Amino acid sequence: MFGVRFATNIRSSSSSSSSRSSGSSSGSSNSTWPRLSVYDDPWTQQNVALVYAHQLLDGVGAQTMRMLELYAVAKALNIGYLHRPMRCVGHVDDRIHFRTSDCSDLKDPDRRLVEKLRRLITLPSSVTEERVSGWEHKHVPKLGWSTLAGLAAAALQSKQPLLISTEFATSILHNYSDMYLAVPQFQPQQPSARLVCERPRPDAPGELGRPYLLHGLRLAVHFRRGDIAENKRWADRMLPPDYFINVVQQIVQVLDSVGCIFTIEIFTETPHTAAGTAELEMLKQRLPGAVLLASTDLAWSWQMLSTADILVMSNSAFSLSAALLNPGGFNVFFPNAKQQQFRHRQAA
Repeated sequence: MFGVRFATNIRSSSSSSSSRSSGSSSGSSNSTWPRLSVYDDPWTQQNVALVYAHQLLDGVGAQTMRMLELYAVAKALNIGYLHRPMRCVGHVDDRIHFRTSDCSDLKDPDRRLVEKLRRLITLPSSVTEERVSGWEHKHVPKLGWSTLAGLAAAALQSKQPLLISTEFATSILHNYSDMYLAVPQFQPQQPSARLVCERPRPDAPGELGRPYLLHGLRLAVHFRRGDIAENKRWADRMLPPDYFINVVQQIVQVLDSVGCIFTIEIFTETPHTAAGTAELEMLKQRLPGAVLLASTDLAWSWQMLSTADILVMSNSAFSLSAALLNPGGFNVFFPNAKQQQFRHRQAA
């Protein structure tokens, strides 16, 4: 959904200018999901809602992607959505996830980090906690298309308002990925965005968030290691250093050919093995000038990935979610991204 070809989408500002404007799409007349009358009924729209369950307390990227999936389904079907903040976030306090514990014993810096992440991820609710307090509550571990339609139809028939909690609407989005387009921020831009290599323009009006002399593109790379480097269960998610080096070198070649000013930022985890240290040394040698950022603040790193002009993703929900939050960016997926992430998230 977000991949691009750089050779046709990067140009110098000396040859032309670019502007970004938001487009709109209905997501109804041309949608791929079946049109069911139950979702057209005003009663269903007002009395059936989805809420994220917050039981699988893994990484912030994985949780955010699953929340966005559920939010997109609710928006696409025009039913209610109730937002509840994250409880715990994996990869905080050296714990990959919180499956059997909570965050009550976190140290103050980690507690502040989790609270920051909770505030960063806030989706708009169309129903309130007070309103759903008298509704029937039903938890579904993995919500499929037929299950959701059946629950909505039963609620409509009995006129019993229903709040459905789940963490996985993955199969619905896997089959009907255009449901994401029901979220305005995910709609493709018209015209399509183009990267423009800015030149310093001291006399031009100021642009919010950008200095008038230091314009440059940010090429961010998520070189995921951490727990997947130490757990054989996730060995298939380890992309070799050569993959990232080759992709970045190809991008750099295109950027250089049109005279772009840019930086290369590599986000990774501090290695704990000789092999991991050797990998970082290889990156330094093969990508001279790249800034290596190891084990930086989790929230800050995530924001940097999601605001990059160009993002090279790893096989990780951390960078996949960053791409999802920046649909106007140039996001480079890893091989077989859709199939692999669907499999991992269903098996989680």
